[in-house]
Amino acid sequence: MGAAAKEQTRRKVEPATVDANGVWQLIAQKAYELYEQRGGGEGYAMGDWLEAERIVMDELHESRE
Repeated sequence: MGAAAKEQTRRKVEPATVDANGVWQLIAQKAYELYEQRGGGEGYAMGDWLEAERIVMDELHESRE
């Protein structure tokens, strides 16, 4: 994924309002967004999930700084 696409997928997350279930939901939502951006298709679920996890955790970390 290019830098511009990654920047488009970023959004602010309020860490004080996110519990473990909320993090899971954010990751699932982001993974689906990545799936849609790729145009769908099978075989990339794990990659989408891991990329979504990285993005969400980065957003949470940045919002706590």
